[in-house]
Amino acid sequence: MAKSASTTAIVAGSDIGVNFESSGRHLAAENTSPRTQETYSEPVRQFHTFVADQGMPLEVARIHPEHIEAFISHLLGK
Repeated sequence: MAKSASTTAIVAGSDIGVNFESSGRHLAAENTSPRTQETYSEPVRQFHTFVADQGMPLEVARIHPEHIEAFISHLLGK
C-alpha cells in the first residue's frame, strides 16, 4: 500500500512564522531529507521576510492574492 501524502494544517489567523516552524517540525517528523526540508522551507522563509519588510500582514488569514502577486513580481524582478 502506498504511503498517502500528509499535510500540515495551517491555522487561520496565525502568524506565518508560527506555521513555518510547524511545517518544519512536520517535515522533520516525516523523516524527509535535509535537502527536501530546505527546498520546501526556503520559499516560505523568503515570503515571510518579504511581507515583513513591506509592512504587509503576517497573519495567514489576512494575506490576500495581491500580497502573493507582489512577492512573485519581486522574485521575477531579481
